[in-house]
Amino acid sequence: MESRGGDERTLVLHYDGRSWSRVAAPLLALTAPSPTGHYAHLRGVSASAPDDVWAIGNYGNDDIMSPLVLHWDGRAWTRVRLPRSITRPGPPRIPGAQSEHELSGVDAITPDDVWVVGHRLGPSRGTTALLLHYDGNAWSKIRSADLRGAEWLHSVEAVKSDDVWAVGWRWASGVEEGFPLAFRWDGSVWSRVGTARANEQLFGVATDGTGDTWAVGDGWAIERACGRGSITAPSP
Repeated sequence: MESRGGDERTLVLHYDGRSWSRVAAPLLALTAPSPTGHYAHLRGVSASAPDDVWAIGNYGNDDIMSPLVLHWDGRAWTRVRLPRSITRPGPPRIPGAQSEHELSGVDAITPDDVWVVGHRLGPSRGTTALLLHYDGNAWSKIRSADLRGAEWLHSVEAVKSDDVWAVGWRWASGVEEGFPLAFRWDGSVWSRVGTARANEQLFGVATDGTGDTWAVGDGWAIERACGRGSITAPSP
């Protein structure tokens, strides 16, 4: 992001193999002025092709928070509006808030197979993990019995249409930093993959092409998942 006159705007850079250049992204205007300024944060990017790049984040001010999805078609960035069925607000996190969805990770396998993760905020129902999918025609919110309250998802890695990973953390009473959280999509359902111990949070995930999946975060641990189980390799 970049700041101008108290407002923070999206920042998009492109590297062509020789140098970085700034690429214009859509300006996001809010109808109501804010004494603390507006913000626009991009937190994740994924490219399946030169003309299929996705960037996700949030925009708003102290009273309004909205999910942000941008798409690059090879010529320009455009804003992609999520359907009301996904962004419909629940109980506000703060007075006057109109949306409580925060997007933090994206991975595009193909132009018609895109995954986005984040979380939804709400005081009465707590914080719940958010899993979104784009099939080339429409966005949908994935529901799973394994999704519970007080959970955050930060990163997603899509290997293929039936092998997608998402990681984050979940809060638990009496545990200062919570527990690491990992999910795997097998093409039909999302299910939890056991992680190791308390006081750890996961912020990044990647696969190595051999069937192993790695996740990193806070708590002096690196998670390595083999199949549907996991072990912990302490980091230095």
